[in-house]
Amino acid sequence: MTLLASESTISLGDEVRAVRLAHPLRPILYLVFALKLAVAGALLANVALAPPLGADGRYLLAD
Repeated sequence: MTLLASESTISLGDEVRAVRLAHPLRPILYLVFALKLAVAGALLANVALAPPLGADGRYLLAD
């Protein structure tokens, strides 16, 4: 079994880095993650602002 020379691992690292940076769908992935966070934040805000209900309470405007 032979070990890889440090020169070959450096060149492989550069190639992997170049492929990783040049991926065409990376901006779309970031956009999807940002939208997911925005939707989760909006849902949590709605839950936080909802009026509290008792165990026997109902959603009625006027009793």
